[in-house]
Amino acid sequence: MKMEKFLRQTLQDHKNYQLIMLEYDVFANQSLARQFNVGTTTIILVERKDRQNERVRDLTAEVWENIKDESAFLELLQKELEQFADQSFAAFRSPASP
Repeated sequence: MKMEKFLRQTLQDHKNYQLIMLEYDVFANQSLARQFNVGTTTIILVERKDRQNERVRDLTAEVWENIKDESAFLELLQKELEQFADQSFAAFRSPASP
């Protein structure tokens, strides 16, 4: 599948990310599919802390808009991963307001 190939290629430069692939239409995965409102092949970025989802970025619309153009797709993934990481780092560095 193109999407998986492009994602694996992009993640080679982002070692801090873990790729978890699930078949959304398999009964055992239906709970996660409902949690993330997944009904098609997609990419969802999730930051977890203490076994809870801290942040979620659903890329469904963006990935399907760019799936036919490999360079645009790879650029999109690179940009989204960098922004997601930057937001995580900024939240980690910024003390919570009283």
